Amino acid sequence: MERRNFLLGAAATLTATAATAEPAQARPLERQPASLGVTGKDFPKVCGNLGNHNYSPLKQITARTLRRLGGAWHVNLEGGSTSAAQQSTCVVENGVLYVQTTQQNVFAVDGRTGTLAGAAVYWDGLVYVGMQGSTGGARGRAYALKAGTGEVAWTFWSCPGEGQFGNDTWEGESWKTGGAVPWIHPAVDPDLGLVYWTFGGSYPRLDGSARGGDNLFANSIVAIDAKTGERRWHFQSVHHDIWDLDNVMAPVLVDIRVKGRMRKAVVYGSKVGMFYVLDRESGEPLHGMEERPVRRTPSRRRRRRSRSPVASRSSRRRPSSARPRGRCRSTPGAGSTHRTGTGPRSSSRARAAAPTGRTCRTTRTRAGSTSGTG
Repeated sequence: MERRNFLLGAAATLTATAATAEPAQARPLERQPASLGVTGKDFPKVCGNLGNHNYSPLKQITARTLRRLGGAWHVNLEGGSTSAAQQSTCVVENGVLYVQTTQQNVFAVDGRTGTLAGAAVYWDGLVYVGMQGSTGGARGRAYALKAGTGEVAWTFWSCPGEGQFGNDTWEGESWKTGGAVPWIHPAVDPDLGLVYWTFGGSYPRLDGSARGGDNLFANSIVAIDAKTGERRWHFQSVHHDIWDLDNVMAPVLVDIRVKGRMRKAVVYGSKVGMFYVLDRESGEPLHGMEERPVRRTPSRRRRRRSRSPVASRSSRRRPSSARPRGRCRSTPGAGSTHRTGTGPRSSSRARAAAPTGRTCRTTRTRAGSTSGTG
């Protein structure tokens, strides 16, 4: 099964009503918005198009031709320096490969010869740029550059400063070194004019004793006005992370049918082992969620209002033949919580996720049901 069909089909199973424990099958895809773009000989951004569908229709490389592949050329970037590890993905436009290095340079390489011809996400005159540095105590930010001049059009601080929304979720001045960097590229919805960015974990990653609070916008996906940088809504998958359970994939934009109604969804995954499926206009979860209070753990600077996620009622319903193979219990004080917010004060919403405090494996048995083992 093609990866694209699998991922988008998995989101479509939100509306399935099968009464057996058979694994959910990918459904035929709904027609996706043309504004997200399609790939072909070009692969114009990391993950292919503005919706991060990660799909290419090219057919010259198949199981039969795979064995004939071999090296055609290689090129040493940054003078062949090995002083820093490299982690980047090429994009392709008109036969030219564009690749970014750890040293923050972008190289254009001729795809046929490997010679230097001259990645970020580009849309409508702006280039959207992230950063790294969460392990060194950087203050996370995402920004947009004017493609014509390189001038900064706007900056979104994922560790909000004084007077900014979310600053009160950081104890003292911990926001100044809070991490929460956008190390994964975003998705763009041209029709809504929104850019969707996921932000990494807070710093220090495994010790929250000096950064009490929920630590927005660490471990969050944020919908940002693509032209102004204004936050429209956010969803935090882990409050006050002390396990380095940040977001690990570029968000995927997909239109799916939920209860007979077409919904514009955004899907992203986290190290907690779940995909989160949200309405990309409002941030509303499209699947059952729930949060519950947990005990305060002074050494971790947890709040009494923190919540430990459990399966919602809708996701706990399962046929008799799909009983869990075990039960996961959350450890009091080991809170991992989830929230969406659109206004001056974030409204709490619950989401289904593996309980915290011990490692759990969650297995989908049918649409709307899960089983877990400790």
